[in-house]
Amino acid sequence: MKTRYLLTGVFAVLFFLSASTAHAKKPPKPPEPQPPDASPAVEAVTPSSATVSVGAFTSFTCVYSDADGWQDLASAELIIDTTTNRRQCCYVRYDQNSGKIYLRNDNNKAWLGGYSPGSANVIENSQAVLDCSQSSVSGSGTGLSLTWSLAFKGTFSGAKKIFLYVEDDSGASQGWLSMGTCDIVASPPDTTPPTGMVSVNEGAPYVNTLAVTLILSAQDEAGGSGVSLMCFSDDGVAWSDPEAYATSKSWVLPAGDGTKAVYARFADAAGNWSGACPDTIVLDTVPPQIDITSPQEGEVIGG
Repeated sequence: MKTRYLLTGVFAVLFFLSASTAHAKKPPKPPEPQPPDASPAVEAVTPSSATVSVGAFTSFTCVYSDADGWQDLASAELIIDTTTNRRQCCYVRYDQNSGKIYLRNDNNKAWLGGYSPGSANVIENSQAVLDCSQSSVSGSGTGLSLTWSLAFKGTFSGAKKIFLYVEDDSGASQGWLSMGTCDIVASPPDTTPPTGMVSVNEGAPYVNTLAVTLILSAQDEAGGSGVSLMCFSDDGVAWSDPEAYATSKSWVLPAGDGTKAVYARFADAAGNWSGACPDTIVLDTVPPQIDITSPQEGEVIGG
C-alpha cells in the first residue's frame, strides 16, 4: 500500500512539472498590429495667382490635410518670397495645438506675435503685416483651412512665389511646395479727384440771417488717397483758404436779400481738387409789412 501511494505521488509531481514546463514554453501572444501614422499633405492656396498693391490687405486661404484627422496636425505654414530661405520675407505659421498664429522676424531668429485668429492684434516685420482680426482657421474631418490677412510693404514689392509646409504631431511633414505666385506692385498714382456736395442749412429754402451752416459730404474713389481738404466761395471765383475736411462748416452769406449761392470744393491727399459744388438759399431779412386801416363810419366789417 505504501508503495502504491508513493508511486501515485511521484506521478502527480511529474504531471505538475510537465504541465508547468509546457505552460512556460508557450509563446507570448504577438501585439496587435498598429496602422502606420499617415503623413500630412499640402493641398492648395487661394488665390493661387494674385496681383496685390503695396499696403492693401489680401486674404490667402491655405488648405492642409491629414488622414489621421486635422487635429493630428502640429504646424501649418506659409511663405511668400522668391525662395524659402525664410529671411526678410513674409513667413507665417499656425500652431494647431496652441491655436496661435505667428509671423517670423526679419533675420529668421524668432517668431513674432502668438495670437488667436480673429483677435484684435496686428503683427509686422519690415516686409509684411499680418492682421489677426481678419485671419481665421477651421478644421473638419481630415482638412484644415487657414485664411491669412496680409499686406506687404514697399520694400517687398516684386514677383514672389507662394510656398506651403505642414507637419503633424509625429514629426512627419510635407513641403516646402511652390503652390502659386504673388506679384506685389506699388500703388498706382492717385489722379482722380473726390466728389462731393454742399447743403446750406440742410436744404432749407429761406434764411433770415447771414450766418448759416454748411452740411458737407465728400468721397474719394475706392483705393484713393482719401478726402483731406475743402474750401468755399460765394461766387465760384474767389475761394477761401483750404482747411481740413469736415462734415459741417459755419459760413456767413454776403449782405443783401435775395438768392445766395455757396460753392464748395474738396481735395484728396494726393492734391486732386474736385469741381465746384453749389447750393443756393434765399436770404430774406425784411419782415412783412402790416397795414391797418380804420373802418369808416357806418362801414360793416366782414359784411
